[in-house]
Amino acid sequence: MKIFFINDGSNQNIEGKGSGLQRLAYILLHYRIIEKTKSKSVIFMIDEPDIYLHQDLQKKLLRPLKKLTEKAQIFVTTHSPAFIDSYTLDNVYLLELKITQTYYKRRNREFNILETKAVEIDSTNGTRKIRNYLGIEDLDYELLDSYNVIVEGSSDKFYIENLCHFFGLTVPKIINANGADNIIKYLDFYQSFYQNRNNKPCLLVLLDNNNKGREIYLKIKPSRYSKLGIHKQLLPNFMGETHDDLNIKYASCDWQVEDFVYPSVLCELVNIILKKRGTNLRRDNLWGRLFGLW
Repeated sequence: MKIFFINDGSNQNIEGKGSGLQRLAYILLHYRIIEKTKSKSVIFMIDEPDIYLHQDLQKKLLRPLKKLTEKAQIFVTTHSPAFIDSYTLDNVYLLELKITQTYYKRRNREFNILETKAVEIDSTNGTRKIRNYLGIEDLDYELLDSYNVIVEGSSDKFYIENLCHFFGLTVPKIINANGADNIIKYLDFYQSFYQNRNNKPCLLVLLDNNNKGREIYLKIKPSRYSKLGIHKQLLPNFMGETHDDLNIKYASCDWQVEDFVYPSVLCELVNIILKKRGTNLRRDNLWGRLFGLW
């Protein structure tokens, strides 16, 4: 049996420590159990981990919990701003308690009916309620930079960030929408957030040039977003080919971020991997196969 210690400088057992450290030990014990388990279908639910914990300890606890999301789905109920991403309000849900009084004749008395409802955070009212509830002022932060890029997935974001690093370019704020279907929701949310602000951030919406990407491209109407500077773009292939609004309906290609990478670069990268296995990929064969498809 393995034992772990919480070293706070005292020689007391866990029973003699404060309520905050006792709760922390209980959470960390389950953290270790989940970390060691081989199952990938774990749900870890924590009710108000911030109780009795100093804010510094809350922030330290948040780091391992974020890391644990690679193996488990974690749900946390909290009243603490330390557990809330107040910059993007990402993965944050506000639950409101609605109390309705109802009169029952048989018992000749009134009863309170309690109902918990989720507040839509893609509306101005919902986001404002979260900020007010946590004591976050509107002017405390900005959701967007002056220039931003919205992409469909994490691979798009990873590629663009590293491409900027390679060429020594400033990396813009890149937002991963986790799917093309979510992009319009993001734009609606940002439009509501900047409704009463003077600045007008610019957003480049970068979409895969496939059926879903073209569908969302046609649905996005920049004129709807008066508080945002919207520019939409379908990913070109490595030769710079793309489609404009006139012929997009007739396109049938399936270009994603990897199609934007020049084939010779892919060949060199693949050879680095294959070289470790004692083989390699001839560049002329690669080019022949690529151009043989067109």
